[in-house]
Parts: sequence; structure tokens; C-alpha cells
Amino acid sequence: MKLFRGFLILAVLLNSIALAQDREEGSVVLAPAPDSLSISKARVTLLKSIVLPGWGEHSLGRHQKGYLFNGVEAAFWVALAGFRMHTGVLNHDMRSYAAQHSSASVDGKDEVFFTDIGNYNDIYEYNEQKLRYRQYGAVYPETTEFYWSWDSDESRREFDSIRIRHASAARNITFALTGLVANRLVSMFDVMLMTRSRIEMPVEEISSSLFPTRDGMGFSLSFAF
Repeated sequence: MKLFRGFLILAVLLNSIALAQDREEGSVVLAPAPDSLSISKARVTLLKSIVLPGWGEHSLGRHQKGYLFNGVEAAFWVALAGFRMHTGVLNHDMRSYAAQHSSASVDGKDEVFFTDIGNYNDIYEYNEQKLRYRQYGAVYPETTEFYWSWDSDESRREFDSIRIRHASAARNITFALTGLVANRLVSMFDVMLMTRSRIEMPVEEISSSLFPTRDGMGFSLSFAF
């Protein structure tokens, strides 16, 4: 995980350096070819960056930057596959360990159930505390379906360690998916910078903006006709 994040940071730094060099050379909005672009071709170029970051750069002749985006994209996909595999293995280990050492019925159980059995030695201890705090809705029926009782406190602690590693691996999947989205947005911005002065319409008729939303930041891109 640390190695992957280091690679990502390096890729971002290299991309920043490339953009800085473009500004120094006065070519940040110019592709090597001097010909103009139609609105439809500009849209296709943006679409290429959405489908595969770097594809839009390649179509504009900026292959070095295109390969950079391609590399970051490949790294995220490899990381995503690795995180999914690791999460699957830990999920299997977590369920198998719980079934073996606590006699829990793990089929169809969610993360809340596994968190609960990782914090309490048995269902009776758990229910007693919930009743003590009048959390009646959280009480489990004392049936075979929800029953558990750890054979030792050491086993419970070992299980909880596996559960925490599983939750962390699941969060890494979200991180990789977020990276895939971010790589597409950065590639789109890069293509916009390279094409906006070549498009066959006034530059001000193409606008983009970032705006705050409840979940973070939003992005809008509009064309005027």
C-alpha cells in the first residue's frame, strides 16, 4: 500500500512538472499541430480521456503525457485487483475463524454482526449490555442463527484483528476507485488546456467549473452553441 501511494505521488509530481514546462514554453493550450479542432472532435477527445486517461493526450500528439496517465491508470487497476483479492481472502479467513472458534452461523451476516462478535465474548454478554443501556433494538434473538460464544478471549482478539484488517482492505478498494475517477478528471482538464485555443469557437464559449457539494467537490463542463 505504501509503495503504491509512493508511485502515485511520484506520478502526480511528474505530471505537475510536465504542466509547468508547458507553461514555460507557452504551449499549455497548444498541441504540436497548428490545425484547429471542431466542437465534435474536442468532445471526442474529452470522451477519450474519460474512457482511458491519456488517450486524449495521445490523439493530440502528446505521447509522453499520455503514457504518464496510462501508467497511473494501470497502477490503479492493478491495485484495485490486488485489494479485491486481499479483501476476499481476509473475508474468507474472518468467517472461517468465527465459525470454528465461536460456533457462530456466519452465512448472510453483515459487518455489524462481525463487529459485535469481535467485541463481546458471547451473545449473552452482548445482550446484557444492550439491555443495560436500553438499546432494545440492538438485542439479538438468542437463537442458533445469532448465537456465538468464543472458546477463549485470545481467539476473540485474533478474530477482531482479522476483522480490522478486512475493513482496512475494503477501504483500500474505495481508495483505488477514487483514484480511477480522479485520474480521468485530471486527464480531462489537461486535454481542455491543450485544445481550448484550437477549437473553432470563441474560447469563452467553453466553460468549466468546480463547486462544493455535500460529499466534496463537483465538476461541470459546458459548451455554448
